[in-house]
Amino acid sequence: MASPGDRQQPQKKAVDNAILKRNTFNQSPFTSTSKPKGLPGLPPLPKDEQRDPSELYEAVLKYSEHPPLMDISSWTQAAPYKEIDKARRVSDSIANNFTPSAAGFQVKRPTKSAKQRQQMAADTRNLPSLTTPRFGAKTPLPPVEKPQRQEIADAPPSYIEQQDDRPMTPTEQLVIMTELEAKENERHPRVSRQDAERYEYYVRNGIRSDMIAPRPDNQWDTIRSMIPAQYLTSPALASLKEELTEEVEDDYQTSVRTAILNYILMDAKERERLHIRGVQRPFPAHTYRAPVPWHATYHEQRNFCQQHVHNINHMMNLVQYLWENKYRDARFIRNTDIKAAGLPIAPEDFSLMVQRHCQEANNLLVEHWLKDVGEMFLKEKESWVHLAPRKETDSRQLIREFFDAVGTLMSRQLRECVTESIKDFVELLEESKAGNAYEEEEYPELVFNLKPVFVVKLLIDESKIVFEPTLRDIKEMIHQSFIEVLHKAESIPRIECELFPEMKGKPFFLRPVRLEEQAIAAYVERAFEVLKANSVGPQKYQAWYKKYQDLLTGKADAEINTFLKDRHDIFEYANKLRDIQRLKDEIARLRITADLTLYQLDLLQLNQDLQDRTQALKDKVVTNEVAHNHKLNRDLCARYGKVLSTINEVPETTAHLVELASFIIETNDKTVYAMQAEVKDAEERLMFLLDHAAFSAEHLAKNAEVFGWPARIAEELRINQDRLEHTRESSEDKLRKRRSAFEKKLESIYKEVELFKKVETITQDDMQLNVDKLNELEEVLEKCRAESEGLNEEEKLFEWEQTAFPVIKQIADLKDPFDKLWTNSLQFTKMYDVWMNGPFLGLDAEAINDEVSNMWRALYKLSKTMADNGPKKVATQMKNKIDKFKQYLPVLGVICNPGLRDRHWKDMSDIVGFNIKPDPDTTLYQMIDTGISKHLEKLDEISGGASKEYSLEKALEKMKVEWADMCFELVPYRETGVSILSAIDDIQMLLDDHIVKAQTMCGSPFVKFMEDEMKSWTDRLVLIQDIIDQWLKCQATWLYLEPI
Repeated sequence: MASPGDRQQPQKKAVDNAILKRNTFNQSPFTSTSKPKGLPGLPPLPKDEQRDPSELYEAVLKYSEHPPLMDISSWTQAAPYKEIDKARRVSDSIANNFTPSAAGFQVKRPTKSAKQRQQMAADTRNLPSLTTPRFGAKTPLPPVEKPQRQEIADAPPSYIEQQDDRPMTPTEQLVIMTELEAKENERHPRVSRQDAERYEYYVRNGIRSDMIAPRPDNQWDTIRSMIPAQYLTSPALASLKEELTEEVEDDYQTSVRTAILNYILMDAKERERLHIRGVQRPFPAHTYRAPVPWHATYHEQRNFCQQHVHNINHMMNLVQYLWENKYRDARFIRNTDIKAAGLPIAPEDFSLMVQRHCQEANNLLVEHWLKDVGEMFLKEKESWVHLAPRKETDSRQLIREFFDAVGTLMSRQLRECVTESIKDFVELLEESKAGNAYEEEEYPELVFNLKPVFVVKLLIDESKIVFEPTLRDIKEMIHQSFIEVLHKAESIPRIECELFPEMKGKPFFLRPVRLEEQAIAAYVERAFEVLKANSVGPQKYQAWYKKYQDLLTGKADAEINTFLKDRHDIFEYANKLRDIQRLKDEIARLRITADLTLYQLDLLQLNQDLQDRTQALKDKVVTNEVAHNHKLNRDLCARYGKVLSTINEVPETTAHLVELASFIIETNDKTVYAMQAEVKDAEERLMFLLDHAAFSAEHLAKNAEVFGWPARIAEELRINQDRLEHTRESSEDKLRKRRSAFEKKLESIYKEVELFKKVETITQDDMQLNVDKLNELEEVLEKCRAESEGLNEEEKLFEWEQTAFPVIKQIADLKDPFDKLWTNSLQFTKMYDVWMNGPFLGLDAEAINDEVSNMWRALYKLSKTMADNGPKKVATQMKNKIDKFKQYLPVLGVICNPGLRDRHWKDMSDIVGFNIKPDPDTTLYQMIDTGISKHLEKLDEISGGASKEYSLEKALEKMKVEWADMCFELVPYRETGVSILSAIDDIQMLLDDHIVKAQTMCGSPFVKFMEDEMKSWTDRLVLIQDIIDQWLKCQATWLYLEPI
């Protein structure tokens, strides 16, 4: 028989072969990737072995980072790798992770006979019950005395865990569960990021798919049974179905892989081999058992109900009997009285009637119902007086509860009265709930036979036909009627106010009914539904008047005006008057009322207004026709005169010439014919009006002038067209000569600019001359650009090809470097003397530094780009001068500091060894000559400190300036004669900002020179803040107490 070691050899060989096949996980087979992660690895190969490493070395190198998880050579699926070196079956290792002490235990399973299996089953059935004591004893366990709650709270956790049979509060249960979780957490190490990454790797790559048990066949049937069939067969959901199927399969695979990995990682040795110290544990779930001691509470509540529930008291029956027999039919809105008043009724009259009904109902309940109930209480005093306290010191709780119960009953009766009132009112409205919509185009008079409730007028408001009152106003009136009912019901006092004289007049009322309550809101909604159903008919009848909308909006008047302005013959004029009269007769035949179920429309005033507007149109046509004819003739003569004055103009420019020629062409081709047609219309109007109107001498003269214009304007057009042709030819010749002269001028300017290539003198006078000359050339060049644009514009007007004039850009490109060279050179030469030999105390070191840097960059670029020797030499020389001056900039930055004071100059003098405090005339050259550059580093520290002190000083001055004009605004408060502080937000915001800024400045190491002043200012700001806070606090208290 082969030993376990012999049996193991072919198995390990198979493992090695499988390992080599999966070697593709490593990016490089010659480098161990485990070392950067802190995992064990192999040493590197010798140099002569690095080209052809062995397969064994490659396999071990790969698994030095991710050791194998499963035994891929076992016939048993999903066999853990940890069993590969054990000579035992895979089944023998099941559950050894749960019991590590049995990891090496092997069981030999002899074949059992059928008789033995039957005997084992019988023995299993005869095992004692888990509920009985051991060894089959039937005697119950002796009772154990339960400790008190305080004893349990003070006991150790082990004792608490044993008390499983007593009721515990959730807090006690939580303590026990927290202790157990803490102990469990101590046994498990924390999960590191590396552990989580390796865990995720083994879930995805450590277990092959063929090692996972297939999903149960009935699982898909169960899933499909929960989805509607139309979704499974829908073609539009086919792609979604495939995605969800893949997701279910992936979830199943991931779950099984996770379960296998969690089982293997239960073994501490496996966790060590796989380099996974900690495994994420599920979040603990806390389950509480409800406490059960409720017996005492039950008896306590039962006794409470026996003492404090008063619904069965005899007085309750009497109060209910009185209501049912005498006041049950009381209503806040009486439908019978409304109908008796005569329907339909105006909405405003209806609102007054509702208010009167509500007041009468309020009087009935207050003056009669409450008095009857009060007399009944006095008569039946023995039924409730025993609840009243016998002594002053006795409790009044029972009598209060009794009257609260009475108040509740009476409130319910009042609620019934209110609800029934609203219900009756809604039922009155719901008699018209069928609505008044009709399909016919015309009003169906025989359809609506019900008596209307409300009268609504249709009136004209500006350009619209509106309801008076509007349907929205009626809805608001109905809503106000509900509110009026509820309002009158709110002021019914409780019975205590009737029984006890000391409570009369106090605001102690029965519980009111609210509009927001569901029942009331439902009635309101029903009423609104009736109004909504009855809003269709009036609106449709109102829309029927849209055919007369032109009379309301002024469109008909505008049409008449348009008609009078256009050209019409006598037949059209007569037809227009006939149409207006026909419209007026149609309106006169309209009905004056229309019944629409809930509403009756009053149309009398509307029809009369429409007739008046129609008559006004007719009058306007007749009275305005003559004046309109005269206006047309006057306008036509004015346009003829304007055409004549335009064509006689003398063109001064090319643009004017082209524009005038175009105008003459357009006048000949279009305008003349259009105006001749208007003259023809004037002739027709004149012939018509001669039969219907008398003309004044002015009108007759204007007509004669109109007829003479066509022949006169034709002759003028012919003469001026010939004149413009000669003018155009002359203008074109002049343009050609100007263009040629301009090109020669540009060539001469270019030559002048080229002369600067030979200039190389750098005296200040020469620089100034060069700069002045370049500025003159720039002005000339700008004029040339404007002149070229003017020439191009004239060429465009004559429809010529436009000349580009490229020399202009060439001049600008050639001149630009010379501008920069001589401008910067002159600027530096002038400023050098000011900076070096002038007083330095007024200089801005930072601005000088920026200006010198810009000059240096410009000259440096020119020295590299200029090809001509003269300008290039000048640029190089000036750059070198600037370089020499730049070495003095640090000294300038130190001494030109506005923050320097006498103490700073003294400190700097001590460093240098002699007094360097400047006079008003001291120059930079003199300071440099003293040799202070040798001590520049130490002097820079003093200057920097002076700058920070200066900034603190300026900040303090700025804060004081901001407070200089600050005023507190006091405004009178009502009529008390007292003024209060107002508009303080901006002041508080500024104060908070300044306090923070001042405290920050106090903490600065550079504030020492003004420490006392700074501290005094900070204390002053804090004092102001405290005063304002106390002021506002006192003011708020006074404002609260003042009304009292």
